[in-house]
Parts: sequence; structure tokens; C-alpha cells
Amino acid sequence: MLNVLVQLQLSNYTSDGTWLLECDSGYQMCFGRIRELLRIRDDISFDVLGPPRSAMRTQPEMVTPDVFASDRVRWIEIPIITNALVTRYDFNFAAIAAALRGRQHDIVYVNDPMLLRAYMAVFHVNGGKRPRFVVHSHFIDNPEQPKFPADASLWMGQLEAACRADYNFWQCESALNTFLQSAQGWLSREQLRAVRAKSRPWDDGYSIAEITSDPDERNIRFDVAALRALAKRSTVIFVPNRVGGRGRSSDYTNCGKFLFDLLPAIRERSGGELTIIAGNPSQKFSNAELVTSCGVHDLIPDAPNRDELKMIMRTSNIVVGLYSADQYGGTASREAVELGATPLWIDNHEYSLLAKRADFKLLAKDDFSDIVDVAARLITAVRDEDQELRHATSRLRDVVRNTCSYESTTRGALAHMITQ
Repeated sequence: MLNVLVQLQLSNYTSDGTWLLECDSGYQMCFGRIRELLRIRDDISFDVLGPPRSAMRTQPEMVTPDVFASDRVRWIEIPIITNALVTRYDFNFAAIAAALRGRQHDIVYVNDPMLLRAYMAVFHVNGGKRPRFVVHSHFIDNPEQPKFPADASLWMGQLEAACRADYNFWQCESALNTFLQSAQGWLSREQLRAVRAKSRPWDDGYSIAEITSDPDERNIRFDVAALRALAKRSTVIFVPNRVGGRGRSSDYTNCGKFLFDLLPAIRERSGGELTIIAGNPSQKFSNAELVTSCGVHDLIPDAPNRDELKMIMRTSNIVVGLYSADQYGGTASREAVELGATPLWIDNHEYSLLAKRADFKLLAKDDFSDIVDVAARLITAVRDEDQELRHATSRLRDVVRNTCSYESTTRGALAHMITQ
């Protein structure tokens, strides 16, 4: 049996310190990979390090029941502080060493490169067989496009992890290229060659089987029939990612920019009835605030669960993805494209690569200077059931499936994950 230890990188939680696994892309991506690896190989097992069960709104067996139906997946509780920045630096050595003592692992799959050195040290202290250390970098905090304040920068830790890991997976092709370009000023040519030789993209993607499976309507808190009826008379626009800004939190997703700053002009330019649904998983702004201040549809009181998310995506005509600094641009928009939505994207990083491969041309400039015009044109084309847009969206879905779905990418990644 090939035993894999998985360290989750989680960042979605409530203000009272409760983890929201069902809203966390880190959880969904990790378990998408586990799901597919279990299907491919019957000689692989997983120990997953995650928060204490008392600190989660929904238990992992309820979020991904099909994965936990296997006796080859086990949840191991460790203390994790509910702060997206602090988790990169906090490591309870004694508790984690105790949780792992006596268990042998062939591979340690680290989803937060900042913690690689700590896990390597734990296995050294605990003794026994040295596992293969695989690091997955889900974004790059490079100096040219920092994601964190300078005093809390992750860049040096990411450099160290890339050099010390036995193998590196990267969020996408754009992220790997960005890292290598930025690292030229920090690593020698020999170090860069070594990192490149043990690196490849493994898209932070999605499971086709999971996202296209029927939602369990018993878990849905809104009137599904009413939402479907609303979608027949209006254009439904889904803004899936975290809403920040206005001095309350980082707006690196630009969802706050869209809702607070751009949406009024888009409404004015597009005419007709628009239904705006905000996923708003972080709840830095409450849903009630967004209903009042932005006119989003009053659907649910807080973050959607997985079944609600699937239903919303199935009903949406347009999905918004506007990450400008992050190279990947979010998993949710790929899932929504899989379910038939047309994206409102900017011409930037991975959005550009996917769109170019699909000959999908209706992208806004990455400085947002023409986004109101592009959004209005997109809304009109959706309303008119424009055949050219339909064909372009279909081509994009094919590209997204081939590039981002675990069904398409996992076999190729597995060979690098296990090769000694």
C-alpha cells in the first residue's frame, strides 16, 4: 500500500473561528485529487491533516461523502489557527509530531510551501523511513505581485520550498512561469535548472464527476423552482469568490470592485433585468449588507454549501472571474464553465491562456478600462442567444476540461508524485 500524508492549506472560516470546508477551494481541490487517485489506484491510502472536528461547521464526511466512503481515507485532527496568514507561520510541532508518530508514510503532500521545512523536521525527529516530499504551490507571493504585506511575505519560504522539495506541483502554467521569472534574481542558474527539472503544473482544478453530479435538494435552503423561474426572465450573473475592499479586507479577487464600483454602470449600460448572486464565501461583508448596498439577490443568509453552489452555477448565465494579481484566477469560474456558464474574464495570466486556446475573444482589459463595455456586450449576447458566443463558450469548456479537470490531469501528475 502506498501511504500518503496530505497537509491541507485552508483559508475559509467564519469570524467566530469556525472552518468552512464546503466553501474552501483548498479543501475542494485537494479532495478532487484524492477522489481521482483512489479511482486510478487501489493500492493508495491517505491520511489527511485537518482542523479538529469541533472547529468545523460541516464534517468532511458530509462535504465529500463519496471520498470518505473509502476505508483508504482517514482524517487526522491537528490544531490550526483560523487566520489565513497565521496558518503559514504557525506550526504546533509537539501536537503534529504526536499525531504522526507510529504511522509510516511514503509521500508527504504539502499544500502550503511555507510549512515544508517544519514537516521535514518532524519526520526527521520522529525517525523511520524518509518519505518523498511533494509541494503544491497554489499561488505565488512574488515581489513583483505581492499577495501579503512585505513584513509577512511568503516569497523566501516559497523559494526555499521549491529548492528543497523532492517534487513541485504548481497551480497552473502561468504560476510556474511567474515563479521562475521572479526567482532569477534570487537563485543561481544551477538552482533554477534544478527547480525547473522537478516542477510541472498540476492545475488547481475540479472534478467533472463531482461538479456535474446532481445537487441534493434536501441540503438547499432556497426555493429552487423560484430561482429557475427567475433565470427564465432575467440574466443571472454569479460572482463566486470572496468579496473584499472598503478597508475591511483584501479585495485580491476584485469581487468587491465588481459589486461596489462596476455593477452600477453595468446595470445602466446593459438594460433589462439582471440577477446578481454573490457566493461571498468569506462573509467579510454579510450577505444582508450586499443585498442592501449592491442589490444582489437575497438568496441565502451566509456562505453557500456545496449543493447550493452547484445549483447556483447550473442556473447562472455568466460567471465573473477578475483576479488581476493571482495567476490562476479561481477554481469556481472553471466549475461554472463546466456547467455551461459564460465567463466575464480579464485578459490576464491563465484566463488569457485558456481563452486563447479556445479562441474565446470576449475578454476585458486587465486594467478594467473597458470592462463595463465588455460586460454589457456579453450580457446582450447571452440574452440574444448569440450562436457565435455559444460556440466559443463550448470550445472554452472543452479546453477547461482538458487543462483543469482531475479526470484529465491526474494520471500524468501521479507519475511525478511517486517517482523516486
